[in-house]
Amino acid sequence: MEPVCDAFYPIDGIYEELSVSLKRKVDNTQNVTTTEVMSISELDWSDYMLVLPSVSFGNVGQMAVDLLISTFPVKKVGYMEHEALLPIVGADPYTNSSQLSTSCEVYVAVEKQLVIIQQRSPFVKRKKSDYLKQLRSWIKLWNFRNVVMLSSLNAFYRNDAQLLGSQYRYICNKHSENQCEQQLSANGWKQLELRKDYADHPNDTFYMPGGGITKLFMNLCNEGDVPLVVLFVFCSEGDNTGDAFGLVDQLNQWLQLVDKPNLWSIPPSWRLLFGRPVPQLF
Repeated sequence: MEPVCDAFYPIDGIYEELSVSLKRKVDNTQNVTTTEVMSISELDWSDYMLVLPSVSFGNVGQMAVDLLISTFPVKKVGYMEHEALLPIVGADPYTNSSQLSTSCEVYVAVEKQLVIIQQRSPFVKRKKSDYLKQLRSWIKLWNFRNVVMLSSLNAFYRNDAQLLGSQYRYICNKHSENQCEQQLSANGWKQLELRKDYADHPNDTFYMPGGGITKLFMNLCNEGDVPLVVLFVFCSEGDNTGDAFGLVDQLNQWLQLVDKPNLWSIPPSWRLLFGRPVPQLF
């Protein structure tokens, strides 16, 4: 199928499948039955929230997205292809099916009104700005009600005030929904503190060591009138699965995605996070 924008390629026939699912969901609330297929132009994503990771310190954002995809009934709807994304191919990380996975894929959870991007490969450094601009165009095309980026920061660079208390932080840009900041604050989140980034800026700014593309993407969203909320956790290198669980638990406090946060489904691919186990020799 032809790309919807320069970077996104939908899976053949996926819009027809999705439109039936969406139509049935609407009809169920109205006690009617139909299998009518809506056209692409009729698909309305304005009530959906986009969730995506930053390839950041400890890969916490990517693992948090893994938990979302593995827990909810999702449909893979397409993939991102761009020269900024290093090409990879592998087995399906969420099931034992024969399907393959690629560098960056897009999923939809209709029941939760979520569109989820999972990126598995790092960026080609000099190409990522162009990709993020195309991603921003794709986001604006579908008119998501909000965009949430899951990210992480290197705990080594915390200042004294950040050593104690909650290790979760957020940033809401000026285009995000007005109630987002109030809801996050009510759940005990702190806004990321302004600091001096001596390497780049002598004045106070958001200092994001280990945050990957977070700052660049945030600036592009500000320039392009895209609503964005970034959720961070300070972490250290090592086994960061606990940080991923903590991040989705905090996300759930805000969005109320599941009733029991301890029931997140662990994808089978996590069995190989640290390679295969040592074979028994005796």
